[in-house]
Parts: sequence; C-alpha cells; structure tokens
Amino acid sequence: MVDKVQQKVRFCPNEGKSTLHYRNNKEIHWLMHLVLAIFSLGIWIIGWAFVAIYHVLTKPIAGKWTCSQCGGLEEDLPQHQNAHHQQATIQPEYPQPRDIPSTVHEPKLPTELPPLETFAIDKNINGGLIEFFGLQRWYQTAFNDEQKHRLEERFGIVAGNKLASGPVRFKFANVDILQFFYELEEKLKPQEFSDIYKLVDEQYKVEAGKFCKIDDDRWNNEKYYKSWFALMKPRIDALTKLKDDNYFKQGQFDMVNDNYATQPCLDISGKGFNILNGELDRAFDQHFFEPIEGCRCTVRGYRD
Repeated sequence: MVDKVQQKVRFCPNEGKSTLHYRNNKEIHWLMHLVLAIFSLGIWIIGWAFVAIYHVLTKPIAGKWTCSQCGGLEEDLPQHQNAHHQQATIQPEYPQPRDIPSTVHEPKLPTELPPLETFAIDKNINGGLIEFFGLQRWYQTAFNDEQKHRLEERFGIVAGNKLASGPVRFKFANVDILQFFYELEEKLKPQEFSDIYKLVDEQYKVEAGKFCKIDDDRWNNEKYYKSWFALMKPRIDALTKLKDDNYFKQGQFDMVNDNYATQPCLDISGKGFNILNGELDRAFDQHFFEPIEGCRCTVRGYRD
C-alpha cells in the first residue's frame, strides 16, 4: 500500500463557499502483491521439495520387520531382544573354533535328539503293520482264523493303524521289527492269550537271532533279556546321530538304576567317551557285544 494526500474542491458549509479539501488516502499496488505472492509460493514449493528430498535420503521406505515364526513386529520385542536382533542383522555371528573360548552362549539343543522317521504311507501299505514289517507270510501260516481274530482284537487300533488290515497313515517313528514284537508280546501277557503269545514269541526269537545268538534259557527266564534286543535300534540310531552331529564331543551311557542293574552297567554308567577319536565307538561295541543281564542302558552326548 502507498500513502497519498488526495485534494478536491468541495462546498464548505462553514465558509458558505467551495474550498479546496484534502484527505489521506492509501492505494493498493495489485501488481506488487501478485509478484510477492508468486515469490512466496515459489519459496514454499522449494522448501517442500528440500524436505521431501531429506526424508527420501535419510529414512528407508520399507515396512516393519516381522518375525517369520511368531508373526510379531520388531517393535513389540523386549528391548534386549530387539537390540540383539538389530545387531544380528548388521553383524552376523559365525561359529567359533572349538579350541578358542567364546563369550557367545552356546545354542540350546533338546536333551533328547529326535529319531529319524519313516513315512509308511510312501510304501502304499494296505495290510496294516503286518505288511509294514514284511510279516505277511508268517501271519498267514502261523495263526488260524480264530487266533487272528483274537490277536487283532487284542491289538486294537494304535494311532489309527490296524494290525493286519488297512493303510498305515502316520509317521512310524523309527520302530524296527524287534521293538514291534516286544510291544506286541506286552499286550499278550494275560493268560487267555497264552497260545497266541507262544506263536509271537517264537517269531520274535527268530528275528532277534538275526542280530546275535540267542540263549534259550535266558530268553525264557531272565527278566529284561528280550528288552535288550528291542532297545538296540534306538541305541544304534543314537550313536550314529552323535557321530554325524559335530555339536557333541563326548558321549556316555546312562543306565536304569534299580534292583535289576548289574555290575557291567554300573561300571560304565556316567563315564565320558570321546566321540571324535572313536573311543565311544569302541566302548559301545564292548558293552553291547552280547546281551547283558538287566541292561537297559541308553546312549547320549554332551559337551565339555
């Protein structure tokens, strides 16, 4: 705006005649205001562009970190876990050499390693567990129809699987034929199944004889003699797992400490054997060379 003095001849009632009048007046320069408005708008646009460029250069345009296991967002984690996660994304940890002490905590593994699994469904089984273990010929020739009926009725349905009919539709957790016979005998111990028990026991002895020579007197009279054979596959699987897994350096034998435990098991129980140099292998062969009275030892690994 511009201040001006405006003059005009007007009639003055006081003087009774026309006189020169004046007043202060302000005029707006629209052109100047238009120029200023355009200039201000230009400055605002340039400032907004600088702010946008700053955000693009300094802040990542990405979503929030989400855990693939639990679905939780990074910001929902406790502070100490969040800090550990951020450190891991920047500087990944590498396994430390065994002989060099490290402050990094060792990963926690389950106390018992899960066994390998066999998918029975992949074998197109239609004859139940009898077919699964390849016992069709024995089953058809050893039992008459009445005995088959009683045997199958006594066995029932285990985890959705029948003894001698239907598909085997579940993961059969590394059970071998010796374990199958041992469990089947446990179901047939009542006196009313004694005739069927005898037929099953005879075939169990045949299968166990493929592993080592059977002592008939011990087979018939010694408690836990038969279970020694049923436990051999889990023992062998555990030993194989320890040798294949570099996490464990030492192995040992654990025993069931009760009235049936004998001196050989007591002598070896809890002692550590080096896995890498074959010491555990040699101790295993020596301890399980033949059935030991009352032996129900298991094998496991541990770190120093």
